[in-house]
Amino acid sequence: MNLIIDVGNTKTKIAVFEGRVMVHLKAVFSFQVNDLEEIFRDFSIQSYFLSSVKNEDELILNYLNSNCKLGEVFSSSTPLPFKMDYETPNTLGLDRIALAAAAFCKYPSVNSLIISCGTCITYNLISGEGVFNGGGISPGVHMRLKAMQHFTDKLPLAEWNGRLIPQLIAKNTNEALLSGAVNGALCELTEVINRYRQTFTRELNIILSGGDAKFFEKGLKNSIFADSNFVLYGLNEIHHYNS
Repeated sequence: MNLIIDVGNTKTKIAVFEGRVMVHLKAVFSFQVNDLEEIFRDFSIQSYFLSSVKNEDELILNYLNSNCKLGEVFSSSTPLPFKMDYETPNTLGLDRIALAAAAFCKYPSVNSLIISCGTCITYNLISGEGVFNGGGISPGVHMRLKAMQHFTDKLPLAEWNGRLIPQLIAKNTNEALLSGAVNGALCELTEVINRYRQTFTRELNIILSGGDAKFFEKGLKNSIFADSNFVLYGLNEIHHYNS
C-alpha cells in the first residue's frame, strides 16, 4: 500500500492507496506524527509520497523513512508521466502538476481542462498527447471577499458558507459582497470554460477539483466531472510512475 500526503496551507490530506484505489482518507488541520502512527497501525504501508507547500518537517520525514521501504518528497525535479510546455516549471504549483497527472492518466488521449476551485481558481490544460500547456490563475471566492475588506476602509468581511448561490440583486451590503464574489466567480468559470471549448475543435474534458468543486459543479451547465480529491490521485500516479 502507498501513503500519499498532501500538505496544504490550511489542511493536510493523508490517503492510503492500494494500487490506484483509495482505501482511506483523513484530513487534519495540524499534521503530527501521531496521525501517521494511527495509519501505520491500521495499514501495511510500503511506500510514501509527500507533497508540501511548507518547509519539510524533520520529525515527519524521519518517521516515514524509518517505517517505509521506499519514499520520496515531490519537487519540481521529480520525473513526470507527461511532458511540460511551460516556461517556468520551477514556479509551477505542485498541486497543478498533480492535477494534470491525474487527468492524463484517467483520461488518456483526450484534452483536459482541470480547474481547481480553492483559495485560488487555477485553470490547467493538458493535451491528449500528454503535454501540459499551462492555464491561468485568479482569486477564489474567499480571497475576493478578503480583498474587498482589506483594500477598502468601510466594507466588512462577508462570510460565505460555501453552499448557497447569493441573489444576483442584493438588498444589503453583506449580500452585495457575496453576490459579487460568488456570482462573479461563477460567471468567470462559465465564460472561461466556453472560451477553452471554442479554442479546441476536439473533445475537451472538464474536471473540477478543490474545496469548492462540488458547489461550482451544481452552478455550471457544462458537462463536468468533479472530485475534490483529484490532487491525491495525481500524486499517486506520479508516485507509481517513479516506482
